Amino acid sequence: MYRDYMYGVIKEISPDEVILTKTKFGVDQTFKLKKKTKFVLDGRASSFDKLKIGDKIYVDVDTDRRTGALIAKKVVSGVVLPSIPTEQ
Repeated sequence: MYRDYMYGVIKEISPDEVILTKTKFGVDQTFKLKKKTKFVLDGRASSFDKLKIGDKIYVDVDTDRRTGALIAKKVVSGVVLPSIPTEQ
């Protein structure tokens, strides 16, 4: 579902950026947060203030063409379980 997203655990967070540890690159990654960054928690619209250090998140990333900075377009956290049909 989040194949093209960057996964990690929040190490540091501020209103301007989030730093993830345990990324696929094995090093901490910094992502800039913008006014247009969208936040999703448990499959529903959320906000920046719901995030905390230690949260496991997925980040939809864009790259600033001028500076090369990684920009978070969307931050997804919480548990999103697919619906599984139950046998009756």
